[in-house]
Amino acid sequence: MPAMPAIPNDIPNHNQVAERNVRGGNKTLSKDDFLKIMMEQMKKQDPMKPFDSAQMMQQMATLTSLTASEELQKSIQGLGVNIAKSQAVTASQMIGKKVQVPAEVSPLTSKDGVGYLGGSVVVPASATNVTITIKDKDGKVVKTINKGGSTAGVVDFDWDGKDANDALLPNDFYKISAKAVIGGKERDIPTCGTFQIDSVAMNPANGAVFLNINGLGGIDLGDVIKIL
Repeated sequence: MPAMPAIPNDIPNHNQVAERNVRGGNKTLSKDDFLKIMMEQMKKQDPMKPFDSAQMMQQMATLTSLTASEELQKSIQGLGVNIAKSQAVTASQMIGKKVQVPAEVSPLTSKDGVGYLGGSVVVPASATNVTITIKDKDGKVVKTINKGGSTAGVVDFDWDGKDANDALLPNDFYKISAKAVIGGKERDIPTCGTFQIDSVAMNPANGAVFLNINGLGGIDLGDVIKIL
C-alpha cells in the first residue's frame, strides 16, 4: 500500500485566524471563521487518524456558543434601537414645555409688562447662606438674590426682570452664578437655567435622544434637572 500523504501544515488553527483578524481590524473570531477552520480540518484529515469524537463535539459546542452570542448581540442592538425610539416619542411630548438644565445663563422673558427669569442652584451640602448673582451681557450686576440657609439639594430662584429703579430690563440671556457658605467657607456652586424645548432629535448612530433648546442648542435628555 502506498504511503499516505503527509497532513498539510497550512491548515490555519484558531490562534492563526484570530491573529489574522486582529491585523485586519477584527478582534473576535466569528462563527463563520470557526466553521471554515473546522471544515478545512475535516477535508484534510488523515483517514488513518480521524477526528477524535470528543474534540469534534467540543468544536461543535463552541460553534453553537458563537452563533448564540451573535444572535444575542443582534437582539440587544435591536432592543437598544427600540428603546431609543420610545424615548424620542416620549420626549416629543415635552416640546413647548420648560425645563431646567445646567447652564451659566438663563433667558429673561416678559408678558404684559411682567418679566420672568427662572433657574435653580445645586447645593452640595447644608449651607448657611446661598447667594445668586445675575449679570447682563456686559458683565454688569443687575440683581443679587439672597436665599439664606439651605439644606443640600436643588434650590429654585426667580427674578422679575427689574433693575434697582424698578425698570423692566430688555429680554435677553443673562449670566447667572451662585455661591454658598458651606462649613464656614464660601464656594461656587452649579447653576441651572430655565429654557423652552423647541424640538426633539435622535442620533441615528447611537440612538441618543437630544432636546433642542432655545438658546442652548442640543442637550442630552439625561441632563434635564427639572421639568416645569
